[in-house]
Amino acid sequence: MSRLLHLFIIIILFAAPAAAQMVGLFSSPEGLDPQLPCQAIGLVNVYVVVLWGPPTLAVQFRAPQPDCWVGATYLCEAPTAPFVSYGDSQNGICIFFGECLSGPIHVLTISYFNQVPPPPNSCCVYDILPYSGDIPGEVEFLDCSGSIIRGRTGCAYIGDGNKPASVFNPSPLDSAENVAINTQFSWDAWGCYCAGRARYSVRLGTSSRPPLVAWDLETKSYDPGPLQPNTTYFWRVHAYWGDPTPSVVSPLWRFTTGTQVPTARTTWGAIKSLYR
Repeated sequence: MSRLLHLFIIIILFAAPAAAQMVGLFSSPEGLDPQLPCQAIGLVNVYVVVLWGPPTLAVQFRAPQPDCWVGATYLCEAPTAPFVSYGDSQNGICIFFGECLSGPIHVLTISYFNQVPPPPNSCCVYDILPYSGDIPGEVEFLDCSGSIIRGRTGCAYIGDGNKPASVFNPSPLDSAENVAINTQFSWDAWGCYCAGRARYSVRLGTSSRPPLVAWDLETKSYDPGPLQPNTTYFWRVHAYWGDPTPSVVSPLWRFTTGTQVPTARTTWGAIKSLYR
């Protein structure tokens, strides 16, 4: 078995293209809820679950305690019996099932002691990472033919799950007047979901049903370029956290631009002509 485990690690370099498998972190072994119960002091179990995909023999990954979960202490972990594991979740672990299985498969339980509840309105994302590497998104599986395939990852979150997601604090402000025609749009957004890194799309126009002008933005800002003077604009922002997490749309905001002030342009020749 030890030889097979080491072989699994070595042949990772020759992994096949991505497959449909997905492994995630959950608050239950059934893989139903990614929000971890950290509102009180006590034991918190994090369950690693292979959700779906073709039957597989093994999976390898890392799931280290995130830096943002400052109120917890790692205690221990245990693979689901009779699975065999090599390594640990904090540094890299391989888990062999002993037979070809289809998801959902509860493969590992990681135990923490939560000493401090998260502060209000906080959101800490707990990612599954590749066995080697720090970028979430893909992990490696061993399929029933003995080939290495890649699958997607899901994550858990620690935060205020009772606060609804929202997009707020727009700039320009709603109903603002005399807005400069060259202005940078910005907003704030809050949503505590597994895929905590939100993306945004913007609708902007002169009707109450503004067209889509920007999408897949990673920052909470947008430069529309020069606007028309003395014009009323409508705009809204759509924030989304990736499938299958919810998305949220801001209220419809409006503002009116001011009169365009031409830029003064002078030359030495024009100035000299005044004194002739």
